[in-house]
Amino acid sequence: MTASWGGYTLIINLIPIFTVGAIIIGKFNTNLYISYTVFYILGTLYSLIIPFVQYPVIHSSEHL
Repeated sequence: MTASWGGYTLIINLIPIFTVGAIIIGKFNTNLYISYTVFYILGTLYSLIIPFVQYPVIHSSEHL
């Protein structure tokens, strides 16, 4: 998604908001935790490969 669309930060920010919402309403479980953690780690690592993104993924506040 990062390679094809410049608005990838929208999705990267919506997924944590969904996770916080799931915690608030009590629907958070280990499956959600594992899927979110894997998505975040792999997404960050794969974003480092893309030339126009690379290090802002680590340094920018909207990615953290």
